[in-house]
Amino acid sequence: MSPGKTALVIEAEFLIALDLQRMLEAHGFAETLLARHAAEALELSGSWQRLSLAVVEIRLHDQPSFDLLTALQEHQVPTVAITSDVELTHGIDGFATIPVLGKPLSEDQLASAIHRTLGALA
Repeated sequence: MSPGKTALVIEAEFLIALDLQRMLEAHGFAETLLARHAAEALELSGSWQRLSLAVVEIRLHDQPSFDLLTALQEHQVPTVAITSDVELTHGIDGFATIPVLGKPLSEDQLASAIHRTLGALA
């Protein structure tokens, strides 16, 4: 992956967000923007044009997170979803191209999802 890539991580748990940031840095992301929830991520939408990837925590019945996925797709931001909800690990209706990883996730799982999402660039 080319250095200088920017990622957006939406994760409620700060320690998990920092771990994801560390994993992303290990895969060539120079900058990581952090948001605790969908509303904070939307506040950062002015920076979305420079995003190479978004990692979004999704929870069952959390409509703002699903709305965020839609907004990211509309802005053509490659996205990986992470969740603690087993029901969502099989995929998210309407978002077939977004890989969904169950928590806790390993660096290898994230790397594989990045590769699937970004293709040969990852």
